[in-house]
Amino acid sequence: MRYGFKKSMALTLMVLMLTVFMAVPAFAQTVSATVTFNHFEDEISSESISFDTNGFITLFDVPAGATHQYLNQPTVMDAVIQSLTNLGVEEDSPVYWDTSRNPNGAYISSIFGEDTETIDYFYSSIPGASYWKGNTWVLYIDGEEAAFYASNILLNEVDNIEFSYEYVETYW
Repeated sequence: MRYGFKKSMALTLMVLMLTVFMAVPAFAQTVSATVTFNHFEDEISSESISFDTNGFITLFDVPAGATHQYLNQPTVMDAVIQSLTNLGVEEDSPVYWDTSRNPNGAYISSIFGEDTETIDYFYSSIPGASYWKGNTWVLYIDGEEAAFYASNILLNEVDNIEFSYEYVETYW
């Protein structure tokens, strides 16, 4: 009889603990970074963007055929989109996807009415002789040019995001 009573009490206690733990909401984590937009040497905007990770939903579309490796987790692209939304220009900055690379990546090539502008280009089958020169938006993360798309960088890994419209020369 004592064994059955102890077992019954243990089961009751376990059910009570589960009920209490399930009623306590998960602790939310807030992630944030400063998003800055520059046009050549001039700063256009700079603001801190924060997200609660609990229940977060990606702020930009992921079209059929594209795979977002950090879906519903705050990324640098989400912070950029939120900043553009706050500035009222998000609709003028469509998000495109590069699905030819793995992982797929989202990018923006037009912000504040400034599109990628080709000034000069040359293509050659000789390695190192081809080039592209022009003005484009360049993403910097914590002062370094980003090696990945903004959608492929988790926001909790960065402090400063800078999109800078600048002159670029690329050779290959």
